[in-house]
Amino acid sequence: MTKFEFKNQEELGSFLMDEVLTRQEAEMYLNMKKQSFPRSLKKEKIRPFKTSGKTQLFLKSDLRPYKEELETELKKYNPNHDE
Repeated sequence: MTKFEFKNQEELGSFLMDEVLTRQEAEMYLNMKKQSFPRSLKKEKIRPFKTSGKTQLFLKSDLRPYKEELETELKKYNPNHDE
């Protein structure tokens, strides 16, 4: 697990606003359909860093490699996607 250090409360607040995502925000960030997200969790392609009851929180930095993988796959199977 990555260790983060903050100089002050403002820096921490900025980090939380930019890097911590709810499940819904993570789905949007990954551009995934609501039905696909649970499969990725089950396959451990993505993992929440915090779970409390039904609430799951994700770090954007943890999701970034999977986002890149998804984008690569999309380009592979749909080369005209960006046009």
